[in-house]
Amino acid sequence: MPYAAVDHSAMPFIVLEDHQRPLPWHHGLHFTSRLAAGFTRLNGFGLQHGRAEASRLAEASGSWRSEPCLTSHEALCEQKHGSVSTMLFFPTGAVAIPEDFSRIERNSFTRTFPNGSSCTHRNSGRSVDQHDLRYEVSLCNLVDARLDVVFDHSAGRVFWREDSTGLATQVFVCALAVYIVTCVANNIKNIVANSEMGALWHQHAVLVATVLFIGAELYIYIYMY
Repeated sequence: MPYAAVDHSAMPFIVLEDHQRPLPWHHGLHFTSRLAAGFTRLNGFGLQHGRAEASRLAEASGSWRSEPCLTSHEALCEQKHGSVSTMLFFPTGAVAIPEDFSRIERNSFTRTFPNGSSCTHRNSGRSVDQHDLRYEVSLCNLVDARLDVVFDHSAGRVFWREDSTGLATQVFVCALAVYIVTCVANNIKNIVANSEMGALWHQHAVLVATVLFIGAELYIYIYMY
């Protein structure tokens, strides 16, 4: 299923583009999509529902981390310690953060981002509650920390990682996509006009550059992480 764009200016809530209100997780059109899907994914590209099992994500790879997270009427999912709510992922109500972060439950997320350091936006839309004992992950965390979050519905786990894709990679992929579309359009034009294809050396050069770039990315991923 394709991504549905999220309005990054709607902090702290998940609001889809061209919508005015926070996305409800437990009723409406997207709730129907969620029931038919195996996972719900949120990242910089937007919101996505998928049928595969997110539990296949390998924590051993070092990129994905996971926490138990149960379906909640307050958010996409909720982490509990016994009967006490300790963490919310993308709540639909008012988002609060604790005044004293030493009182919140420690997990892979709070250890990676101590003292709420995953959200640095000046206008995060959150309030400080001196009695709060849980941390609530909101749109600010998603954008500022460049998070990729996957909630596995059946397994009751939320998987998350930081998107470390560099600017050079994004520029290269965008340029490659434009080049491929241009080549396809030229080939269609030549077929319709029944004309010769012409020199293909530049296509071969791009192919070699793409292979070298992918090889370099794989080397960095395997040996640097």
